Amino acid sequence: MYDPIDSTLKGVSARWVVELAPSELVLLSGMELAPSRSISRFVEGAVEIPYARVRVSAFRLGEAILVAALSANAEARAIRLEARPRKGLLNLRSSNSLFVEPSEGLTIWPAESLEAKVRTVAEELRSRGRNHIANVVYHIVAGNYLEPWQQIARRVEKGLEARGLLQRASTSEVDHRDFEPSIISTARRQAMNLRALLLEHERDDPETWRLLIAGVKNGMALARPRFV
Repeated sequence: MYDPIDSTLKGVSARWVVELAPSELVLLSGMELAPSRSISRFVEGAVEIPYARVRVSAFRLGEAILVAALSANAEARAIRLEARPRKGLLNLRSSNSLFVEPSEGLTIWPAESLEAKVRTVAEELRSRGRNHIANVVYHIVAGNYLEPWQQIARRVEKGLEARGLLQRASTSEVDHRDFEPSIISTARRQAMNLRALLLEHERDDPETWRLLIAGVKNGMALARPRFV
């Protein structure tokens, strides 16, 4: 089984099977990848890490989840992240924007993971000439939510539930989660390598990284409802 976090795909186009998606590693190791906010269950704008009584910034966690999902697909050569000019309002000026181009690599990401949607969404939007990063993120989120960052974390959690890696038992007072025994140790081990991979992407191509972060933020802004 191929592990995209512990290996390198540069120059390789192949078919791989992955057990835990990078977005899932971010969620399961969120306390290491996003600054802690509070242990309180009622902190606004925070998400509880599934296996711990630790809450982290929903914005920072959601951003890391989406960046990981997109970066991993680029590393696996399932997509290319291309910076090129994009016309502004009324075509009066243009500035660089990031476009998500489907590529030849194929990784079998876990079912229900965000990663599994990235290439499909990019292909669909490219056929309409609308595959800029913010629009791709918006269609990955697939809806409008008052709290899109929290919604992204819930989507990743539901993917783990669908594969039997997480079981939830909720009452009016308690929201309890049980995990398949090896999942936490696996996530903690691989999260450090994931963070190293993301830092490498930022260091090697700072302009693409800047456009990726900006595109994720803009895409999530599109996912918030508009009130007239």
